[in-house]
Amino acid sequence: MSLTAKKIGRKFTFADYRSWTDEERWEIINGEAYAMTPAPSLKHQDIVSNFHIRLKTDPQNRCYTAISQTDVVLDDFNRGRTEV
Repeated sequence: MSLTAKKIGRKFTFADYRSWTDEERWEIINGEAYAMTPAPSLKHQDIVSNFHIRLKTDPQNRCYTAISQTDVVLDDFNRGRTEV
């Protein structure tokens, strides 16, 4: 298991995140910034796609489903990018 890179020194906010370049992918959890992992493998994407199709076509599913990553801001010290 590899160690996760972190920005250290203080508590980071969503405003801090917005000022960082798009060259690196970060998420903020409890004010701590963590480098995100590389993109998922093709096998992972295939599995996700199969789940997505089943959820989208199930008439009893009342949840919104999406395939692409989505930015999520929970509060000023918790933000990240979700990947289905």
